[in-house]
Amino acid sequence: SEPEPGSVALRLKEKDNLLVQVLVDQERQATRHQQATEELLNCVMERDRVIQELSESHWEAAADKAEKLRALQAQLSARERELAEHRGLRSAAAQECFSELAAMRALQEHKDQLIL
Repeated sequence: SEPEPGSVALRLKEKDNLLVQVLVDQERQATRHQQATEELLNCVMERDRVIQELSESHWEAAADKAEKLRALQAQLSARERELAEHRGLRSAAAQECFSELAAMRALQEHKDQLIL
């Protein structure tokens, strides 16, 4: 039998129904919050993974560029040594030519004095 309208039993039944609806709504809301939290956590984890990959890639590229720079510096040093040696040889050869030229001029002057 149904409780009489306005009776305490009817009001308690209505309150029970409202409490059940509130609990169902809270459960739905808690489930939605849990899903949103999990999605957010997945996004953060994915972002961290991407950052880690980019960081590793960056460091690998930096190490590669540093190695290439060291190789280029070594090549430059070798070229500078070659150039210095070449300049030294050229300078020595030029000095030898000037010495020979001076000796020839001296001989020419000596010859000219002997002729006069």
